[in-house]
Amino acid sequence: MGLFDIFRKKEAPTVDQSGKILLAMPMFMNGDSYVLKDVIENLQSFWGLTITEIDGNDQTAIFYINGEMVALAHMPVPIPLGDIKSTAQYAYNWQTAEKDLESHTGHTIVSVLAGTEGKGQLERFQILSKLLCAILQTSNAIGIYQGNQSLLITKEQYLENIEELRDGGAPVILWIYFGIRKSGKTNSAYTYG
Repeated sequence: MGLFDIFRKKEAPTVDQSGKILLAMPMFMNGDSYVLKDVIENLQSFWGLTITEIDGNDQTAIFYINGEMVALAHMPVPIPLGDIKSTAQYAYNWQTAEKDLESHTGHTIVSVLAGTEGKGQLERFQILSKLLCAILQTSNAIGIYQGNQSLLITKEQYLENIEELRDGGAPVILWIYFGIRKSGKTNSAYTYG
């Protein structure tokens, strides 16, 4: 199955155009990747989610998590170092990110596609986080890159913060970049993502 075949395989679902596709990329070393069977089992046992219409393999896959379509596509190439560098300069939570990631060998594009079940952004980000957690818990991924949010998050930090989601909270630190900018004698906080 080719990367774009996953979208042609089934009839196009009715999509709520107000929702945006959510993207994140777990990064791997030494040619590692996810194992679809393990990810699905984790989503079901660890999170208690309903997984349906599984189609694909360890290279590309689509399936539904609680009615929301998700897609995985393993890329056996690193994320371009220029993208990593531009985000790493703001990664105060992972100060060695640029050095740690300069030799990563691949990544997986993880997508929560535009809302098919009328779910809000909060629910969709929760699904993305649960899927990323399942990949991190079942593989040797070293961290997550979320370029649209200017985030680089280590595996350890991601799994530590995901506990908030298990407790019914919203781990916004995994979804939105929080920054502080000094201006003269004052500090200003801002978000991105």
